[in-house]
Amino acid sequence: MIKNVIITIILFEPFHITYRTNEKIRILGSLICQIIFFIITVALVKVDTTKWQQAFFIVTMILIVALNSGSAVFQSSIFAIVSGMPSKYVQAIMAGQGISGIFASVAMIFAIGFSKNPTSSAFAYFLIATGVLVVTLLCYASLSKNVFYLHHYKLNKNPNKGHGHLLNNNEARDQVFVDENFDNDLEPLLSNAETTQTETFPPLWYIFKKTFPHCLSLTLIFFVTLACFPSITASTQSMSQKSTWSTLYFSPVCCFLLYNATDWIGRTTAGYWHYPSEKQTSLLVFLVILRVAFMPLFALCNVQPRTRLPVIFNNDAYFIVFMAIFGLSNGHLSTLSMQYGPRLVEKEHTGIVGTLLVFAICVGLTAGAGFSFALRLAI
Repeated sequence: MIKNVIITIILFEPFHITYRTNEKIRILGSLICQIIFFIITVALVKVDTTKWQQAFFIVTMILIVALNSGSAVFQSSIFAIVSGMPSKYVQAIMAGQGISGIFASVAMIFAIGFSKNPTSSAFAYFLIATGVLVVTLLCYASLSKNVFYLHHYKLNKNPNKGHGHLLNNNEARDQVFVDENFDNDLEPLLSNAETTQTETFPPLWYIFKKTFPHCLSLTLIFFVTLACFPSITASTQSMSQKSTWSTLYFSPVCCFLLYNATDWIGRTTAGYWHYPSEKQTSLLVFLVILRVAFMPLFALCNVQPRTRLPVIFNNDAYFIVFMAIFGLSNGHLSTLSMQYGPRLVEKEHTGIVGTLLVFAICVGLTAGAGFSFALRLAI
């Protein structure tokens, strides 16, 4: 998580990598690197590391840092692109992340249910991940030739040139327009994309002040989420009698799958139900702060082992309800902030807003992951 914050900082300040490097290079480069490192990870599953455990641990840590660095570059670049498009595409990206969590949870459950060999389960798990990355690479290759995508790519680089019908306001930004002269002047734009990017750097302090409520909201949302999930929630045990369900499937289903499913539902509803609305920023921040209550609520469930706090919620139903609301609120509120943030600045600055909001998420994830150790000790 610390490394994700560092990578995201490098992407926009003080090095302005986002503006010096073509987005296609960033996206394709990060995907190719992730695929290579996952192939190495898959291969290591079948290697006997009994005689070099410490070295294997070091190699694994290096792979994790490399993979997540590539992921941070990819995620920041994607949000920088989509922030300049109609807000429903930001919501679609957020919903896609939610689906990925469901996919991973289902894969884990199938791995537990259909394979008793941990090596085979790990091999299949990492192989699926490698396949998903390859599909993602092919999807982006197709996207880079999509007329709608190229239209908005051009519009973001030249927001006030050749687009008299499209003004820099929120209503216009959610509409789709086709420029009659689009095909004629696309090539010069793409060929000079990198040059255009290096000419003008964005006013970061101005952008930060404009989007601060949403940066704060995203940081708090993911701080609470990582403080509780999965360190606390995955340690919660079923209160029912010992059985295959309670010992083997309770956590994968009621913790991981339920959270990811409700998180996806929340991200999806944010595309249709904009509550709190864009003008109700204070209410949005208030609801985000209310999520802090999940920390004591989960701590008072049957988290094991525990030495200090009593178990107050001694029925599985409590934990399931808490987890459902926890996931819904995470998905819905975070998606609203990701949608509203880019609307607060001029069209040409939406890309840097996307990177800034991702940075806020990374800060929240890092702080929450660190705080989870203290929260666990308090239980």
